[in-house]
Amino acid sequence: MRHYLIMAAAMLAFNGLRAQVPDTIYTVTAPITHSLCYTNNMDTLAGYQSADGAPLWIAICSGHMAACCDHAYLFDGPDATAPLLGMNSADESLAGLTFVANSGMLTLRLESDAAVSCATDGFEPLTWIVGLAASSVECQPLGITEQRGSTFNLYPTLVDDRVTISVPSSTNGGGLLQLLDLTGKTVVVQHIGSGSTAVGTASLPTGVYVALLTNDAGSTSRRFEVVH
Repeated sequence: MRHYLIMAAAMLAFNGLRAQVPDTIYTVTAPITHSLCYTNNMDTLAGYQSADGAPLWIAICSGHMAACCDHAYLFDGPDATAPLLGMNSADESLAGLTFVANSGMLTLRLESDAAVSCATDGFEPLTWIVGLAASSVECQPLGITEQRGSTFNLYPTLVDDRVTISVPSSTNGGGLLQLLDLTGKTVVVQHIGSGSTAVGTASLPTGVYVALLTNDAGSTSRRFEVVH
């Protein structure tokens, strides 16, 4: 289990949180993407609600917060007194986390101290998507556009030390394979042919990645997750 995530069942001490309603409430009828480079001494809340009370999904696509005293909290309800869905608890990326708020209302709270932040220390900005279904909050790497490329299969979608890419023999002999993290950074690149190719992932940090295959026919991508 990812050690930086504290689930609601643990209910670790957040007694210091003041009861507070969101500064802004967004009604979700289609996926909403927000991005924020948080500052020092921040304490802000954003609220989301579905129009008919349907569950809301949120995916954290990218972002980094400092250890100790900078925190992101997610609550299943209209304010910070609602049940806690999760929070960060270590100096690591938040990318790849997904939660569902069954109440149809979701509150995101961001708190920081005066020491370090995205704005002052160049941390990766937080980016998240809120939608009405899991399929509507799938993060795509920044700067990647598909162009009706060659079909390929990827398995398994949850991996540890390797992922297998399978390209049909009829697909132009393979192509250039890139593995990208959710910021769009290329972390692995190699040429592959048709058939099955095992690609090592043991050195990649835990997180969500995209496999992008490009050849004369265009480009096609598949998502997978690395968990060590």
